[in-house]
Amino acid sequence: MKVLVVDDSFFNLSVAKRYLEDIPAITETLLCDDSRQVKSIVDSYGIDILITDVMMPAMTGFDLLELFHSDNKY
Repeated sequence: MKVLVVDDSFFNLSVAKRYLEDIPAITETLLCDDSRQVKSIVDSYGIDILITDVMMPAMTGFDLLELFHSDNKY
């Protein structure tokens, strides 16, 4: 299972990565600090689970969910 964690805080990303890497079912953990790049990362890597912060400067977590919800591909 591939997981993408999106957060504008490097500290939060590093903590999440540390915990997720201990879960055997997770084969790859990707990190992203720019919410504008999330859709291209999901498309490129075939992400199974997306974990996102809600409050981010460029695009909120809710905006990200709406972006995926409005695309019939997802």
